[in-house]
Amino acid sequence: MRRFIRVDLPPEPIINDKCVRKRLKQSLCDSCSKVCPVDAITFSLLNVEIDNERCFQCGNCLFTCPVDAIENISPHERSFQDNLLVINHDEPLASIEELLVWHRQYQIRGMKIAEPLVDKWLPILAQLNLQLKTLQEPIWQLVLVEPELVDSGRRFMLFRQKLDEKPLNKGHVKTGLNARKQLYPQDSWFHIQLDKESCILCSACAKVCDEGAITIEDNRFIIDEKRCTGCMNCQVVCFPKSIKVVEQIAKNSTPTHYHYYELENSPLPSLPPHYMLVKVNAAGVNRPDIFQRQGSYPPPADASPILGLEIAGEVVKLGEHCTKWAIGDRVCALVAGGGYAEYCLVHEDIALPSQGLSDIEAAALSENLFTVWANLFQLGQLKAGESVLIHGGTSGIGSMAIMLAHNLGCEIYTTVGSKEKAEVAQKLGANHVINYREKDFATEIPVLTQGKGVDVILDIIGGDYVEKNYQVAAKFGRVIQVGMMKGAPKNLNMMPLMLKRLIHTGSTMRSRTPEEKTHIAQELKQQVWPLIIKGQIKPIINAVFSLQEVAKAHQLMESGDLIGKVVLEIDMNKSLV
Repeated sequence: MRRFIRVDLPPEPIINDKCVRKRLKQSLCDSCSKVCPVDAITFSLLNVEIDNERCFQCGNCLFTCPVDAIENISPHERSFQDNLLVINHDEPLASIEELLVWHRQYQIRGMKIAEPLVDKWLPILAQLNLQLKTLQEPIWQLVLVEPELVDSGRRFMLFRQKLDEKPLNKGHVKTGLNARKQLYPQDSWFHIQLDKESCILCSACAKVCDEGAITIEDNRFIIDEKRCTGCMNCQVVCFPKSIKVVEQIAKNSTPTHYHYYELENSPLPSLPPHYMLVKVNAAGVNRPDIFQRQGSYPPPADASPILGLEIAGEVVKLGEHCTKWAIGDRVCALVAGGGYAEYCLVHEDIALPSQGLSDIEAAALSENLFTVWANLFQLGQLKAGESVLIHGGTSGIGSMAIMLAHNLGCEIYTTVGSKEKAEVAQKLGANHVINYREKDFATEIPVLTQGKGVDVILDIIGGDYVEKNYQVAAKFGRVIQVGMMKGAPKNLNMMPLMLKRLIHTGSTMRSRTPEEKTHIAQELKQQVWPLIIKGQIKPIINAVFSLQEVAKAHQLMESGDLIGKVVLEIDMNKSLV
């Protein structure tokens, strides 16, 4: 018998016409009233009412409504008082350009403001009116009101960077119910993930969460997953679309949420010819494990359904015709599945020796080494003296690529997301490190290469990076795609690819045949293993978890807040062989 981690795959989503919330309240979910900064929307038992005297057409209710129930029923001409921008106590000072957008797109003609805020806003209003006079357009008025009329304790929620996402109403709005088909079924569990780059910490998600599962503290987004009911109001109300659904399964099935990993027993697998049974001491955690758990990366038909693509351990049993290893040998290996278990099948030709490395270090090698070697050196044909751009320079793949390219004598450019990661990338051997949060590599690389561009690009990101890769690639350059963290590119301009005669290729490792993987393993043993034995190539270990803590390991991996590899240590204290 062996013990392993079981994670059921999510079924296909069920689409229905039910309201997204768990409590229908006669189809009135009250999200709109929670995000109205001037409390213009109220509820009675069976109706929604809007106070047109207070409403100033911010449009939050339209954005928020999960069933598109708020419609324009009777727009009418508005008085000057209807066209005032209400300034909340914590509203940051706007720019002239932003106020001109309000003026022209939404016909705002002044602002309601409490007297204590006048000194802050009067200079910008004076500049605006000077410009409006020059343009011969109506100037803005300033109306003083009592502080309690504007300071409702809620942040003013007109998100400037999203003005063009959905037009606001130019007339007053009465509300009517018009339920439509929803994307999210009522009877589902969800796991959500926050895009920290686009989140503006507006707290709208916290306001519409009935269970208080979301809090914004010290400029941090915090979700209590034990309290989350899966209503998904947070995603509906998020204007920057920072909240992503990364997992969805029916409530009547076995959840695959972080809290529902299970340790189970199963018979030991039978040994095919040329395979050996390895007692797993450590297993690497990789992003494909996350995708498989979410149901978007199923294992090959002939592979184990158990998660885990790389392991390190000790040979305990040999299959027929298995002659290259002996019982007791320490090995590390790339596997098509089955790594999150006490015992795992390994093809004898794909295993590599663990000499000079701990099991934790050895378990962090195979997936990255096989992927980088097959793509950067076999497909990409990177040669000594060439230049290479490596995205995600402190990821498992990125850090391994930098080390190998450095030992080959290449000029290395890389992108990272923090100062700490930049320092690590430089120590690994990168010559030029670009913090993508501060600078755009598409503008930096041409400057750094004096317009030549880079010979080879290794990309794990995808999305808008693809077109930028074409921009910074040298003539006859090679772009190698090994990941799509940002998804597929949209409206891709392929003209640079044709003009520069670029090659854009890529591959996955899991679907390759044992013969293909054997060829890679042989080259690694000949050309890379001597560097590993000398200590010139060594994986960076970010964190180690027990097999029982696999949920924490996946959470860390999904956060992106790591440098190097995450590894599971597998020690059940008792052999079952």
